Amino acid sequence: EWLTKKPGRYYPRWPTEDYFRQVRKSFGMVKLIDDKIGELLDLINRKGMYNNTIIVFTSDHGNLMGEHASNLKGSPYKTSATVPFIIRYPNVIPPNRVIQAPAHSTDFAPTLLKLVGVKAKMKSFHGENLAKVLSGKKKQNRWRYVYFRHYFHERYGGAWVALANVRYKLVLSIHSTKQWLYDLKHDPDELKNIAYQEFPMFKKMRLILCCKMFNNHDPLFTHQNLKCPQTAKKIKCD
Repeated sequence: EWLTKKPGRYYPRWPTEDYFRQVRKSFGMVKLIDDKIGELLDLINRKGMYNNTIIVFTSDHGNLMGEHASNLKGSPYKTSATVPFIIRYPNVIPPNRVIQAPAHSTDFAPTLLKLVGVKAKMKSFHGENLAKVLSGKKKQNRWRYVYFRHYFHERYGGAWVALANVRYKLVLSIHSTKQWLYDLKHDPDELKNIAYQEFPMFKKMRLILCCKMFNNHDPLFTHQNLKCPQTAKKIKCD
């Protein structure tokens, strides 16, 4: 019913029929991908490789599907910025295991290389090796801070940086001196900005975010609207 609902007097400007058409197409693509993955898994099983093959399902980031009155991508909101990471490796990763700790796409390469037995050191990778976390041999770092960003060009918008852990998310934008902090436990839909109510947490996370930006040579570190403190250059944040 929601997919076929047409704009009326309660939706004079948005969503439009074009939006609902896009939603139907998106769900159609999801159904197609689901069908094709099933065919691929059936083939692996018929070849006798199902129990000795690492199967990973991930994707590019998604578009907002009406959340926050938008259907665009490149947003720091959860439904746009997060990607799936589903992995199956019998006899190594326990079934139905769920990792609640934050992870990053840069973790994929060192994790998969360790799972297939590569002995090389992983110090050159930006991400972390999560192989032992997946197998249950190491505790999850639920309070790990993950840094992510979106940057095209100041003229075209989309320039923001963000830091998140299991509880909070901080977002800074070059287009505004306003800053956003969300409590992901009590506000999972990211609707209430608490940057000024929770100023100590905001200040702490901004310092860590700026430290990570400096360590990764992020050109936005010096942007005046982000107000990165110079002390961020001197602390340890990795």
